[in-house]
Order: sequence, then structure tokens, then C-alpha cells
Amino acid sequence: MSKNRFVPSLSLFLLLSLLLAACGGNTPTENESKGGNNELAAEQVLHLAADQEPPQLDSAKSADGVSFTVLVNTMEGLMSINKNNQPTPAVAKEEPDISKDGLTYTFHLRHHSQWSDGSPVTANDFEYAWKRALNPKTASPYAFVFYDIKNAEAYNTGKASADDVGVTALDDHTLKVKLNQPTPTFPAKVAVPSFFPQKQAFVEKKGNKYAQEDDALLYNGPFKLTNWKHNTSWEYVKNEKYWDADNVKLEKVTWNVVKDTATGANLYNAGKLDVTLLDGDFASQYRERADSQTVIGSSTAYLVLNQQNKFLHNKKIRTAIATAIDRKAFTEIVLKNGSQAAYGYVPPGITGDEKQTYRERVGTFTSSTNPAKAKKLLQEGLDELGLEKAPTLDYLTDDTELNRRTSEFVQEQLRTNLGLTINIKQQPLKSYLDQIQQNNFDLAYATWGAAYNDPLYFLDVWLTDGPYNYPKWSNQEYDQLLQAARSANNIDTRLNKMKEAEEILIEESPLVPLYYRSYSYLWRENVKGLIRPPSGPMFLVKEAYIVQ
Repeated sequence: MSKNRFVPSLSLFLLLSLLLAACGGNTPTENESKGGNNELAAEQVLHLAADQEPPQLDSAKSADGVSFTVLVNTMEGLMSINKNNQPTPAVAKEEPDISKDGLTYTFHLRHHSQWSDGSPVTANDFEYAWKRALNPKTASPYAFVFYDIKNAEAYNTGKASADDVGVTALDDHTLKVKLNQPTPTFPAKVAVPSFFPQKQAFVEKKGNKYAQEDDALLYNGPFKLTNWKHNTSWEYVKNEKYWDADNVKLEKVTWNVVKDTATGANLYNAGKLDVTLLDGDFASQYRERADSQTVIGSSTAYLVLNQQNKFLHNKKIRTAIATAIDRKAFTEIVLKNGSQAAYGYVPPGITGDEKQTYRERVGTFTSSTNPAKAKKLLQEGLDELGLEKAPTLDYLTDDTELNRRTSEFVQEQLRTNLGLTINIKQQPLKSYLDQIQQNNFDLAYATWGAAYNDPLYFLDVWLTDGPYNYPKWSNQEYDQLLQAARSANNIDTRLNKMKEAEEILIEESPLVPLYYRSYSYLWRENVKGLIRPPSGPMFLVKEAYIVQ
């Protein structure tokens, strides 16, 4: 085996371009030091805010942005994503060896990577963690990201054993991974928190309490979690056992739960926050300030329509709902933060080929807002179902201020344009996740962002057995098109199959795309090196520092 950066076939060479932006096609935002005073401040403490606490921090089970934010700053995988959105060695000491057929990856681990208890991070910790995530008893919502690995899906679905899975610790510092087919995005995938290591003895000792508190975790990243006061606040402190601790300047990062923009802006203006998220009127009010920044995201927010609901199972009614919502007005009236109205599912910025984004290659969907058409479709759907009027629909969302205003806008649009009665059910994030995963909703708000830069990462959500296919939508042609895209031997075929699949998705409307997310912030100019990726974790703080 030799260290290959080139995979022989033309199609795989082109697919390699997908890796170049790794976790999102857009560039992350960073307050770089350009002139001025670059002398470090005496106190290296950063003050941040989140609108929720992490529901839980077991990397095998986490599936939300807040949890991912904590994990990527306190843990580390074989690779990590750098400020240029490129996968770079982390616990792995170098790029992996790749076999000539592209099916076998061999990772060589750093000999001085340690857990926060001083014990070494080994290849066995990765093998154990990956197989634990795939164990059907774990019920990991992110198990699908491992399916490139030989027999991973078979084990996860009860058709093979853990020993059959193509991941093996050859020794303490060598991990061999066998894939089903060449997957140039694999080095980027192993930077996702689901691929982080876990120390078996520690996990088993903690049992059901593992990852439920800050002292029920071991950390191998630049920081350790501490002072976790549920629903209120938590902190990171520098991890002196981290292999690259000499290059970590911050001593502490404080996090407070701030659910509304007004409170965040007030805390920022009072000097109690160094960065705060803005939307709505506050985004407009502060847009021209020197300390205002906007990040163009790589994620889509959308409305989910439960297919287990007889009323919403009717295609004409789903299309009526999609046609009734004025998404452009929503971005202009509610968000005001640079987000774009969405009519397709895959957001701008996701790579299509070596020269163009996916949206540039396959085209965009146009606005479908038409209240008159929506009313006609609704009536036709009611007639087909033998109903005189529509039932009241429950709308599930979490309890942040922005999502409250989002749900109220959708509620009013559907009332005004269709006469529908919508009952909004706002829940804390943990309860929201439990209910949406249990299919306990009629309508629900959801978002999906790029953990790695591939349109399939978005489109795979809607496969019949996809764990994030919350509405339980199923379309055999859609499934077949994505399988054809996955096995395509040239980039044009791959893109065309994905385009056809997305057209079916939008035509069938098990979801209504609402907007492609952007983020507006107030961001102190003395905060340097703090990275806001286009999607996924809110911030990467390893390289951050404070200047005078």
C-alpha cells in the first residue's frame, strides 16, 4: 500500500473536488488580525451564547448543532476541518494511506494524543466508538454516515456482526478501514463528531450516565467541558493534556443560554458577550456597524409534512401548503439577516463539480407562491378525501425566539391563504428532538446543514429508511436515482441522477423548503481566530484569541 492522493479513474478524480470544501461550500467567517494592536490581552477568556443547551453529549447519539459545537471543541477525530474548510490531520499524525483501488484507508495515530485523564488515545478507541455507533441497540441517528464502510449498514440493520465491519485496530496507533466503494469524501467524513473516539472502559463504567454531565466524559480535544449548569450555562477550560495545547491561547470559554436576540444584543452592548447572533429588526439595525458580520451558510430550513397523517398524505394538499407560503416575504419580514428564500432542498455553495456548485450545474427552482392556486388544490384534495373542511394541524418547533416567529409566520400564511388552523407546539430542544424522531407531529420545523460537502448528504435524508426522514415519506424512484448517483462512473451522470431525485422531492412535497440560512452577528473586533463554519457547529474556538 502506498500513500495516494490520486485515484485512477476520471470520475473519482472529479469527485475528489467535492472534498476540497469539505464541510461546506462557503468560506467560514473569521475575525482575522489585520493591522492594529495584535498584542495578546492579559485575560484570554471568550464569552459566547447559545439559544439552547446541548441535549446530550454522547458522540454516538448527538444530532444537533449545539451538541456538535461542544463536541468539536472538546473532542477530536482522526481528521478535523481547518479554517479553509479542508480536512487536516488531527489525532491522525498525517494524511491516511489509500490503496490504489481506493477501498482501504490506513490511519496512523499520533503517539502523544491523550485523553484528559492522561491515558493514550488509541486506534482501539476509534474501532470501539464506530462499532458502538453502528450497534442497533445504540440507535444512533447518525449511523448512516458510517455506511461507506464495509458491512457497516449490514451490522446497523442486524444483518451482520460487529466483527464483520470493515474497521480494525491493527495496533494502538494504526487503524485500517475498508470501504464498499471509493469514497473521496471519507477524510472529511471522519471529522464529523459521530467518528470521534470513545474509551470503552470509561463508557462502560459510566453506563447510562455517560455524557450526561461534564464529569461523565473524557476529552481529547483542545478544551474540557466544566461547570455545566443545565439549561443555563457551561464553560470550556483549556485541556493541558491536548497534543497541541501549546497552540491554544484561550484559557476559558464561557457559554450562556440566551433565547432571544434582544437579550443577546443587550448583553453584548453591556460587555458581557463577545459575539451574539442577530436576526429580524436587530439584524437590520446593526447591519452597518463595524462590528457586524454576516456568514453565508450551507444549510436549509424547511417545513416537514407528516405522511402518516391522512390529510397531509394527499399530494394536492401538500402542494397547496407549499404554494401558499411566501418565502421571499419571510426572509424580508422575519429574518432580515441575508438568508435567501429556498425553493429547492440543496443549498447554494454545495459543490457540484470541480468548477461549479451543485445549484449552478443543475439549476434552481423558481418561486411557487400562488394563493389562488393553493386554494384550488386544497379544495381538490379535500374532495378526494371526502372531507368538508381541513383538520387542525399541530406544528412542532423548538422554543427559540426565531423559531417562534417562524412558526407564527407560517401559521398566518396558511390561515390567510388556505384557511387552515395551525396549533403551534413549542418545545425545549430535547423534547422537540424526541417528538420529531417519534413522528409525533403534523407539521414540523427542521434544518439540515452540510457536515461534509456533497449534495448526497442532503438528498440521502429522504431515502425511505433514512433516519432523518421524519415524515416517513417513501418513493421508490427517488431511492433508485440516489443509488444510481452513488454508483455513477462519471460526474455528469451523478449530477443528473441527483437533479432528477431532487425534482421528485420538490414535486412530491413531503417538505417545504423555507430558506437557505445566513447568520448575522455582532462580533468584537478584538476577538481573533474564532471560526464560524457555514453549517454544523456554531464556532470553532481552538485558534481563537483576544487582543488588547
